[in-house]
Amino acid sequence: MNNKNLNIRVIAIGDVHGEYETFKLILFDANLIDLSGNWKGENTILVQTGDMIDRGPNPIESVEYIRSIQEQAIKSDRKVIRLLGNHELMLLQGDYSFANFQKPEELAKILKEEVAERKVQAAWTDGEHLFSHAGVRTQLRQWLEGSTTKSFNEQFSSERLSRIADAANDVLMKAAVSSDCEGPLFYIDSTRGGQDPFGGIFWGGGENLVGSANAFEMLQVFGHTPTRKPAFQIERGLNLINIDCGMWTGYGGNCGYLEITPKGELIEHTKARDSMQFKSRPINL
Repeated sequence: MNNKNLNIRVIAIGDVHGEYETFKLILFDANLIDLSGNWKGENTILVQTGDMIDRGPNPIESVEYIRSIQEQAIKSDRKVIRLLGNHELMLLQGDYSFANFQKPEELAKILKEEVAERKVQAAWTDGEHLFSHAGVRTQLRQWLEGSTTKSFNEQFSSERLSRIADAANDVLMKAAVSSDCEGPLFYIDSTRGGQDPFGGIFWGGGENLVGSANAFEMLQVFGHTPTRKPAFQIERGLNLINIDCGMWTGYGGNCGYLEITPKGELIEHTKARDSMQFKSRPINL
């Protein structure tokens, strides 16, 4: 899919972590919901890059709400793309140590069903960028592509990005169905206690992604590592864009969203916790 060809804009939002009211504020500012909180995002695709839950005050309300607007968007022939974060992954793996809500096993069961139905995915592409929770390191990309020499020499076309996203989504779906979340897609990076130096698509800090050889060759948008300020972390030109400003108050209470216009313009919309309104600036000029 290429939003330029379809005259569609893309709105991408990073980690929510239970900050339900702030999430709705972002959606309203982006003109995706009305005053009643109902979906109105004509000609728009919303991508949320995971970690809807834990830490903040309203994790269940946040999940139920994005599930609701996802259903509304389907009826209006638009899309709400929900990506899996490491906090949702931990639920699928039976690890409830971060859950700050009652009956996490019930949400884990629902998430498993939604992943199996591809309502929640590992990755998505607009034809130019690959969207995921924590980004795709070079070794993981090679694994997803089957380590073929032909793939290494290809340009990152819309078709190639779709193959990478499809491969990641296939692995996640099979893992959810089999309850076996093992393998490179799920690796935890060494800075977070894992054995892998870089981490899989749900783990690994932004610094590991920047340090992964040639990862910057593929345009990527991701969250996971809060910048803790009302600004994105942009590396390697515009090739790697971290949109997680730290929405949870414990990370600063900053928020933001990335807008990709139908013409391919990138606009950063951000707001500090104590600010009354969002500041917007183009970032590809």
